[in-house]
Amino acid sequence: MKFSYFAYGLGIHSDIELPEFVPALTPGDITIRYDRNFSIPAELIGNHKLVMKITPEEAFFFNREFALFVVRNGCEISVTPFKDDERLISLYIIGNIMSLLLYQRGLFVLHGSAVEVNGSAIAFVGKSGWGKSTIAAALHANGHQIITDDVVAISTETGAFKVFPAYPQLKLFPEVAEVLGHDQSDLLLLHSELNKGGFRVTKKFSQTAVPLKQIYMLAKGSTLGIEKLRSQESLIELMRNSLPTRWYQTHNKSQFLQCTSVAKNIPIYRLTRSSDLRSLSTLAEMVETHTVDVFSHF
Repeated sequence: MKFSYFAYGLGIHSDIELPEFVPALTPGDITIRYDRNFSIPAELIGNHKLVMKITPEEAFFFNREFALFVVRNGCEISVTPFKDDERLISLYIIGNIMSLLLYQRGLFVLHGSAVEVNGSAIAFVGKSGWGKSTIAAALHANGHQIITDDVVAISTETGAFKVFPAYPQLKLFPEVAEVLGHDQSDLLLLHSELNKGGFRVTKKFSQTAVPLKQIYMLAKGSTLGIEKLRSQESLIELMRNSLPTRWYQTHNKSQFLQCTSVAKNIPIYRLTRSSDLRSLSTLAEMVETHTVDVFSHF
């Protein structure tokens, strides 16, 4: 293997360069390799551009115009490329494909971002484009550590809920970076097809698992607000935003039990945000104040 990294508490040995991950000489819990001779399973061939098949043992992520990714037993990722674009392949791996691998390893995987506030993890969950990375970046600008962006991997074993750190980078729109006081030239070009750039975090990045204290489900509105979700609402939102349901796959017993456990033990709130970026600092301050109030009751 050419490259060695550390992310999500795992040593990763890869044939493919993954510049977002932290380089580290570690034992290889995970291997990532090319398999250019792999035959596409017949059940994946059809009229759809994107086909997914997810099980705890083997998962297929098939984009007929780009590549086939196969994830096996939470420890191996193989890539069969259809066009020469290693940078795009690496972006898929650190996002969608790693989320599949972490799911196979028994972690509870949410689509979101997380920051560390007063030693505890706060997660922001919601649909693409709803501001998960944006609010994380706003809190980082206020001095809080980044834990993960896009993929929130949570250990639910023994009732101890911990979020594993990913890599020190956020995906931001240029206008968001500007509002937060960053020069747009500070954003790394991720790929010519993406509107977001990479904001590299040189400080304030967590490197150890952090206890999860609360989750905010993002919503859009004309005013800012925070309200606690009822138990049933919490369960529905967790099911909707976690693997495998997030990718329209049939949920399983393990996922349901994890959702139930998280909903029972972790406070979950609806965080309503405005599309007006000028309200971003106010939103961040509101979250900071709210987390202090919640923590005082623990």
